[in-house]
Amino acid sequence: MCTTYVTPLTPDNVCAQKGAFGGTYFRKIKSGVTGETYSDAWKEFPDAWFEGMQVKTQVASATYHESRNKYGVKCGSGLDAWEEKGWIEPSAPFGWFHWYCRYFMGLRGEDDQRQISRWNKCAGLKSGRWVRNLVTKVCRAQASYDDEKVSPVVRQTLLHWGYELTDEDFLQIARSRGMLSDEESGNADSPESEDTGAQQKSGGTKRSRAQAANGSGSNKQSKKE
Repeated sequence: MCTTYVTPLTPDNVCAQKGAFGGTYFRKIKSGVTGETYSDAWKEFPDAWFEGMQVKTQVASATYHESRNKYGVKCGSGLDAWEEKGWIEPSAPFGWFHWYCRYFMGLRGEDDQRQISRWNKCAGLKSGRWVRNLVTKVCRAQASYDDEKVSPVVRQTLLHWGYELTDEDFLQIARSRGMLSDEESGNADSPESEDTGAQQKSGGTKRSRAQAANGSGSNKQSKKE
């Protein structure tokens, strides 16, 4: 396994332990990019990733089931749309998560920087559109960072990109955007501290002082994988 670049969640976390892609990600496909048909693509990865799972219904199902997603909702669009937008490369015909599974196993290629950049634009703490969108919505709702009632579609989208919001990340983003007071972020006595707020338990103070920040609180959902 290579650890040069990994998202917060490993591939087996996403599919097996969490529940993603409606159970369909590694279904049989006819690629519009390579022109080839792919089936049983999941078999190139370690059996341990899928231990205890029903692969036919949880990983390679031909039919999308919202109930198989952790947050019980459907998000994003399908492979045809991803291909049409130019997001799919021949090296990973199923999409970003396919690339990440292979990258996690140590495979390196010419598309790596583009795929890493895509992740950063979606879930990176500095510029991730959807993680910042979620933080804004949590603040507006004056909810806890892990309140699943706040934007389950965005949460499911982020899960598909190997990310789930943590208390530490929430505090970092909310504080950097002026959404929390020093008291709420746990920094009343030390404005520059990065550690105090991260020690708070998830059931603690509700994050408030929501502010609209550059439209990042939009209700428009991601169309990316």
